[in-house]
Amino acid sequence: MEAPLLVLFIILILITVNNLRDMSISCNVSLLLAFARLNSIFHMKVKAYSPLVVIFRGNNNSSYNGVESIAFTFKNNCPYTIWPGTLSGASSPILSSTGFELPNGATFTLDAPTPWSGRFWARSLCHSDATGKFSITASLKGVSQRLKHKDDSVSTLLARKRPILQTHAISTLLLFSRCSTGDCGSGEKSCNGKGGAPPATLAEFTLGGSMNKDFYDISLVDGFNLPLSVVPQGVTNECPATSCAADLNTQCPDSLSFKDTKGSTIGCKSACLAFNQPQYCCTGEYKTPQTCPPTNQSLYFKNQCPQAYSYAYDDPTSTFTCPTGVNYFITFCP
Repeated sequence: MEAPLLVLFIILILITVNNLRDMSISCNVSLLLAFARLNSIFHMKVKAYSPLVVIFRGNNNSSYNGVESIAFTFKNNCPYTIWPGTLSGASSPILSSTGFELPNGATFTLDAPTPWSGRFWARSLCHSDATGKFSITASLKGVSQRLKHKDDSVSTLLARKRPILQTHAISTLLLFSRCSTGDCGSGEKSCNGKGGAPPATLAEFTLGGSMNKDFYDISLVDGFNLPLSVVPQGVTNECPATSCAADLNTQCPDSLSFKDTKGSTIGCKSACLAFNQPQYCCTGEYKTPQTCPPTNQSLYFKNQCPQAYSYAYDDPTSTFTCPTGVNYFITFCP
């Protein structure tokens, strides 16, 4: 190959790799065609450049812009099926799955590039129709059968636009949710960029953050629905595990209780969600750590799960770090 053409070819490779993060699959295909054309010009063997083909497959989690990915392995120890959801941060790529079904005892592994930030949670008590799509039909039917007053049919309640949560011992959200807890409103297993409705226990991650470290926590700021643990793999004291293994639903204060249509507590709301007041949400004049101390409600969470975030300014005892590059094992109902 002549030297000028070789230089041109190398420049094209460098420009392409530098812009890979923002490229769509269609752009990658076009670039492959361009490389094929260069191959015919330079009489090169494509086999010798096969790594380029791997790079341009698009959304390949084994490599992201030249950085190896890490693996999140999820396990369901709950005695029933759950549907974990994933949500990437605003500047992070969407993972290959945004939601999946996880039966009792099953595991599922999902790769993420570094840097990456986002959260995981689990949906529970989901209702599906004959096609496998999530449906509200079962929830509506159950509510209609259990309403205490003769004239309070579902259609009547909706027509009145009354706050059902305040007038009946059932959750308004159950009328509109396809999953009783953590529902993301997508109507299917994938959440497609939508977060879970509170109350929901969260596992939050920032991979490849400051000083080349991962930051992770379990958060109850959005309330609690299922016990959860996060265990870094293959490391010891340098990367501590964290968990909220207690079932907060069993002793959840009545003012925070999130109930199903039978009146059973299936979630425990945060004080912010339950009361929507600045002193509980750390907003307005309460927006600093000095003006927004723990409340009796957040202390219930903290006493049960001392490693988890119990309210907005619970950083010192709830955020953990680990050198970037380790894999994580996430267990529901550990």
